[in-house]
Amino acid sequence: MTDLQGLLKDENIPSTRREIKRKIISLQTMLRVNEMTADNRKLIEKNIAELRKHSTTFQPKVDKEELEKRRSFIENNPGLKDIFQTLWAVFFKYTNDGYLSKEGYMKFNHSVLISLGGLKSFEDVGAMLESDWHYDKSVFGPFDTKGFFDLLFETIGKLPLITMGPLMAHY
Repeated sequence: MTDLQGLLKDENIPSTRREIKRKIISLQTMLRVNEMTADNRKLIEKNIAELRKHSTTFQPKVDKEELEKRRSFIENNPGLKDIFQTLWAVFFKYTNDGYLSKEGYMKFNHSVLISLGGLKSFEDVGAMLESDWHYDKSVFGPFDTKGFFDLLFETIGKLPLITMGPLMAHY
């Protein structure tokens, strides 16, 4: 296992929100290991809490060129687009006038956290998801299909592929 003591050093804190979220997801995935000592589990949980604090310090930043490249990639890859449309259909009941509601956004992210870290409630992640809701809306705009696909592309870039089955099966 990684040198867990080194995870909390300031120089190991990523410099962008995206990198912080990737590290949080990686650590949450580590928490799924049942053979972990209680001390290591607490250390990882402490590191996740510290990273979450840092994740709220970034101002939303939109890279329009990157978003356009992503959208083009999705359009030119029918299999990926089919997967995204399937996920949109799964969460469609949480839309209002064609836009994903906050409740739907929270359920989507909750399902991601369940599939990655085995979390069972919003208690541990409520504040983080609230922060993410505002941040992601400012980056991706309203969550119509285009905004939702942008969010999915960002999320999938952080997921080990093995988690996609549980993600889709959760709701």
